[in-house]
Formats: sequence, C-alpha cells, structure tokens
Amino acid sequence: EFCQQSNESKKRKSLVKVKASGKSTQLLPQLDMDVCLTILGRILKGSFSASVSARESILRSETAYSAIENALRKAQIAAENILKARVSLQPKVDVDMIRNIGISLECYGRFVLHKEAIKE
Repeated sequence: EFCQQSNESKKRKSLVKVKASGKSTQLLPQLDMDVCLTILGRILKGSFSASVSARESILRSETAYSAIENALRKAQIAAENILKARVSLQPKVDVDMIRNIGISLECYGRFVLHKEAIKE
C-alpha cells in the first residue's frame, strides 16, 4: 500500500533476497519511500549522464517500467481517495503522506512524458 509507513529502523535497512529467473540470488536493500522518491525524481529530472542512462534503462525495460508505473499509479489513487474523503470528519492530515503523494504525482507525470518521448 502506498501510504503505509515503514516499521524498520532508519539506521540500517535489511537486505531482501530476490531470485532473478532462476539465476543466482541478489541482495536488494529495502529503502524508505522518501529515499525512493528522491532517487526516482533525480533520475527523471536529471541531465547528468548517469541519470539519462538510468532513465533510458528503466524506460526500455518493460518489467521496470511496469513496476514503477504501478507504484506511482497508487499515489494517484491515494490522492483521489484523500480528496474524496476531505470532509469535516477528517480533522488531522498527515503532511508527510501528502508531500510524498505530491512528489509521486510529479514523478508519474515526468515518467509518462519520458516514455512518450522515446516512442517518437
């Protein structure tokens, strides 16, 4: 779920084993949502060669593109749900969650624009 907070310590993140098509197991770090959004935002905005290369790799990989698009789409759904629920019954707003949703929506827009740009 997009809006769930991480219960893990911020000091050191655990590593998750992922099997890639029956090949050797890789270790991937679990990152906080803030860190992921910052990295993705810089990749999508950046003109630095590493950002461009990473962006092109993501956009050309159907698996990577689908995973990121689905995650960013959850932010859009979360924003729609918050807007629908904005009645006097919800007095307290989680500012960090709203900030992350806003950043995610910005990334989603950039993501789709970059995907359309490489089609041409």
